[in-house]
Amino acid sequence: MPERTLGWQVAGWCAEYLKADDGGPWRFTREHLRFVLWWYAVDETGRFIYRKGVLQRLKGGDGLPPTEGPGSRARSR
Repeated sequence: MPERTLGWQVAGWCAEYLKADDGGPWRFTREHLRFVLWWYAVDETGRFIYRKGVLQRLKGGDGLPPTEGPGSRARSR
């Protein structure tokens, strides 16, 4: 896990304002949360560490939908 990240705030915002298919709060998978935490990692001056990124899987992957948002590449179905 990154030492400094804004990812926890992003995850909190998603849980509060986004709804899952069942009407409950949005929840990231562990893999997606880890990606968000690293994507929003900042250095000691508060600058983002990463400017580009891709979450990529082999076709078929594990059946989980791709992360949507910065640095991701949505998979066509």
